[in-house]
Amino acid sequence: MHILSAAGLRHTPPLRRRLLHSLPRHELITRICRLVLHHRAGSITKLSFTFSEDLIVDVLRRLKLNPDASLSFFKLARKQQQFGAGLKSMAMIVHILSRARDYEETRSYLNEIVGFSRKRGCEVCVVWGELVRVYKEFKFSPTVFDMVLKVYVERGLVKDALYVFDEMCRLGRVPSQRSCNGLLSGLVRKRKCDVVVGVYDQMMRIGVVPDVFMCTIMVNAYWRNDGVERAVRYVEEMAGLGFEVNVATYNSLINAYVSVGDVEGAKRVMVLMSEKGLELNVITYTLLVMGYCKLLKMNEAEGLMLEMKEKSIVADQYTYGALVDGYCKNKEMDKAVEIKNEMLSSGLRVNSFICNSLINGYCSIGQIGEAKSILRHMSDWGLRPDTYSFNTLVNGYCTVGCTGEAYKVCDEMISEGIKPSVVTYNTLLKGLLREGAFTDMFSLWRLMLKRGVHPNEVGYGTLLDGVFKTGDLDQALELWKEILMRGFRSRVLFDTMHNGLCKLGKMDEAREVLDKMSKCGCSLME
Repeated sequence: MHILSAAGLRHTPPLRRRLLHSLPRHELITRICRLVLHHRAGSITKLSFTFSEDLIVDVLRRLKLNPDASLSFFKLARKQQQFGAGLKSMAMIVHILSRARDYEETRSYLNEIVGFSRKRGCEVCVVWGELVRVYKEFKFSPTVFDMVLKVYVERGLVKDALYVFDEMCRLGRVPSQRSCNGLLSGLVRKRKCDVVVGVYDQMMRIGVVPDVFMCTIMVNAYWRNDGVERAVRYVEEMAGLGFEVNVATYNSLINAYVSVGDVEGAKRVMVLMSEKGLELNVITYTLLVMGYCKLLKMNEAEGLMLEMKEKSIVADQYTYGALVDGYCKNKEMDKAVEIKNEMLSSGLRVNSFICNSLINGYCSIGQIGEAKSILRHMSDWGLRPDTYSFNTLVNGYCTVGCTGEAYKVCDEMISEGIKPSVVTYNTLLKGLLREGAFTDMFSLWRLMLKRGVHPNEVGYGTLLDGVFKTGDLDQALELWKEILMRGFRSRVLFDTMHNGLCKLGKMDEAREVLDKMSKCGCSLME
């Protein structure tokens, strides 16, 4: 509340003092508007009134054609301690600012509206309804609709963004190409590729003209939803319509083939690109290198690297990273290190992916000391080990029977501020099971629960196996009840339970497990 101070009132003539206290609402609004328009907004607080949402709305309604005055008053109102702007006034100010092409402020307030509405549990339909109501009252500015669509997309709120998109179509407003691309891309990231196809068709119907970015997004959506061949047909359709398909779109097509392990299909796309006069770039080659490396066809991958050098295409850290990872998975650590050194000598820096590949590669051949050395060197390269780095090293130690060293790695992990994950605990549990350290195994299980880590099917399966190995039937049956109660129904769990009962000679109980398996659609592992 903002009222004249006692001292101020003493120096105000009695008649004027009474008038200030009894100003009719329309006159109060007129005075406020006059002060703002004469750049005397600071004098508003000398008037006797209470800031409220209804008052702000009325003032903005009067000042709507003067964006500077509107914004000045709105900012003044928001500074008042006992006033919080509501959805109505916020909707008004964004329309006023958008009409004045002050898009930076408009975007800022729209972000605030979306954040505010979500905190208050306000549905997108309420926000949209208020924006439309103001638009119909003011007769401007439809640009706000496209901007709020972008805000929802940028915040990853694709469900709300879809609502806004549908409502814009119903209102006869066509979203901008950029907003459409953002929405489609967001849906692809959320793996809602079936929805993407429907939304794209709707965009075409309302007159959105696709650009190269949209085509690239749709290639990704089509191959994920309907297979690579559908993505190929889409590119052919666009080309048939006279659309210039560029390198980025063809690269997406190559990525599609690589993702399904079809490097021959990827090579055909490369040939097609060359025939069309498109220049193959580092991304084109890197994708194909990745494809060969995934199949462990390292000679072919190296051949592509040579071809890149011949064409003066400079390999980046992703190209080198794919090669290093391929050699690590192929257990050719000398070659992996050679590629890593070549990368460093070219002026590039290693990244976490390359370090983790090397750690995993050394662990896979039992050279845990070398793996630990890579983890130690990460700080020298300006990198910090992540959960995967530590978990891989923990698994390496457990695999060679050094659970004590694995525990030390966990301690180091915690000291680095990284909490052991359920994968970390599962790895340790398996290591202790292999060593027959059942007491330590059960203690670790209790510690995991105490630390708030929720066990998954892998952990339960390992624990169940351990309980059976101790010969404790009662505990195994209790644990089995807990497993079923938590909704776990994997074939591995059923197999562990069945085998455990058989080894203890409990054939009737084993048959009951078999019956339960068949009801769940599972069969025993071969």
